[in-house]
Amino acid sequence: MIRSFHVSARTVILWLLWIAGLSVAVAVRLVHIDVISKSNDEGAYLMWARLVAVGYPLYRQTYSVSAPLFIEMLAAVFRIFGFGLAIARLTIMLSFIGTAGVMSWLSHRMAGWTGAFVSLGLLAFIPHFFRLSREVMAEMPATFLAVGAVALAFRYYLRGGRWWLVFAGILLAASGMMKALYPAAVLPIGIFIIFRDKNWRRIIADGIVFGVAVLAALALIVVWYPWDAFFSQAIQFRSDLRATFPLNVPLNMKLVIGWFRPIWGVWVLAAMGFSVSARTARGWAWMLWLLGALAVVVWHTPLFEQHLISVLPPVVLLSIECVGLGVRYWQENIQSPKRWVWVAVLVFPLLNVPANIQHDRKILDRIGGGREESAIQLLKTVTRPTDFVISDSLALPFLADRLTPPPMGDIAFVAIQSGHQTSARLIALSEHYNVQATVAWVGRMVWLPDYLDWAEENFYVHREWDSSHQMYFGRRPRPNEPIPNETTIGLGDSIRFRGFSVDTAHISAGQPLPLTLYWQTTQPLSADYTVFVQMLDASGVWVAGYDSQPIYEYYPTTRWQPGELIADRRTIQLPADLPAGEYTLITGMYHPKTMERLSVENNPQNYIQLTTITVK
Repeated sequence: MIRSFHVSARTVILWLLWIAGLSVAVAVRLVHIDVISKSNDEGAYLMWARLVAVGYPLYRQTYSVSAPLFIEMLAAVFRIFGFGLAIARLTIMLSFIGTAGVMSWLSHRMAGWTGAFVSLGLLAFIPHFFRLSREVMAEMPATFLAVGAVALAFRYYLRGGRWWLVFAGILLAASGMMKALYPAAVLPIGIFIIFRDKNWRRIIADGIVFGVAVLAALALIVVWYPWDAFFSQAIQFRSDLRATFPLNVPLNMKLVIGWFRPIWGVWVLAAMGFSVSARTARGWAWMLWLLGALAVVVWHTPLFEQHLISVLPPVVLLSIECVGLGVRYWQENIQSPKRWVWVAVLVFPLLNVPANIQHDRKILDRIGGGREESAIQLLKTVTRPTDFVISDSLALPFLADRLTPPPMGDIAFVAIQSGHQTSARLIALSEHYNVQATVAWVGRMVWLPDYLDWAEENFYVHREWDSSHQMYFGRRPRPNEPIPNETTIGLGDSIRFRGFSVDTAHISAGQPLPLTLYWQTTQPLSADYTVFVQMLDASGVWVAGYDSQPIYEYYPTTRWQPGELIADRRTIQLPADLPAGEYTLITGMYHPKTMERLSVENNPQNYIQLTTITVK
């Protein structure tokens, strides 16, 4: 027999209104979706995912203190859609949409459409949800999976079916593999298992089913990743943090109260929700979830504001319990003036809305650009796509399409304080990966003064926006490093051309040709000469070239020290319509005011012939 489903016009309208409300919430979050964030965690997630996406396996080569699933998810998105801040944030937005859908479904089962709309409104305006639903952080995907697990267990509670518990266990494990924020979600699921029909044999059997599903899903970590690397990076790191930052419960409680003060109205509604639902399995499920989540948060060290999101789902659900009773009282006591008391109760969260909107507006007003945009553009100019960069703000190299050394991890304050990130370690990585730029941007490298001293010695240029925003670039040759194609050719009175390297002898039209020129001077120079590199066809006609002062204009010849070896990296962009064939590469210097070339010994045309390039 085929069941027919009838959907009323009222239901369709309410669905459309809910979708419209969700669309508004999403649209607000889309404002400045590509803004450069100040969040250190966001930059770390982006860079780790990029490294994994380009072929550096997580934990094996890419060092990360994060749970694996979030990094792997971002890496998969990057492989499909390309590397970009906006696409990564849209992925987080999808998890917010999923969270809103699941929470609204639960709220609808408790308080009808009123509950669904109130739940959506709370998710839309609570500041903690707002920020974390538009930044590349693991909190929102972990929340989506955790509330999904609780919703499946609630579905089991209503109608039975152990498969719902299996799926709930898998989702809860997946939430933990995104970020271990929701161990307390086991409590409401346990309540639903116990209160299903209070048969102890069935309770034990269903509990085993759920537990096996969780453990089986978590076991994939052991199967897929090397256990010793995963343990040392993602687990041992947390233990070291606790040793470095001892648990301070009074301080954590003070922080929690301060961070939650702006949404006091929601907490009032939640408290009333428990008072009216304390005799039901649902009420106890939400309340135990809330108490468990608070215990996990207060126990956490060091505690950061984003961890508080794990407390909010049960707070919202308890609020909906109050809303549900208010709706029923309103409908059943049409003539009673007391029903207006419930309307007054529901006003409490609305009192927080103006402050929440103002808070969210501050987040939207943190528009990128300025120093960050300048640093990104400079990083693109002075490094090559294959270069490695070290920075304490990993968003900058990510947005500049550059990589950090895969084993570097994150230069976070907690990593420095716990001894996981040291100057000696960064120096070793910089030497091993031949790092071509160091960006000290968010005030963490000041805790690594020996590394900054190393950068000062090993880069030609120190570009400083202010005392907190600096970049080192133009890597000096290592001591005793051989000069490629070494020679000595004099230019002018005191400049010597010492050699060159070209990354390839065969190239296609339209591609960049990277090369490095090596210079020295025997005495201080009084003029800032321009270096030219030209590609000539078989007839000696110019087809491509690049003229600039050395080190991308940032290390002019008047700054050269006698005897100092200058490694001048530069790139020639070949025309897309360049015919295939053999081309000659030449270089030299000229005075930018007179355009007169410096004389080159044994060459009356005053240039140095480097090599022949084959264009395919």
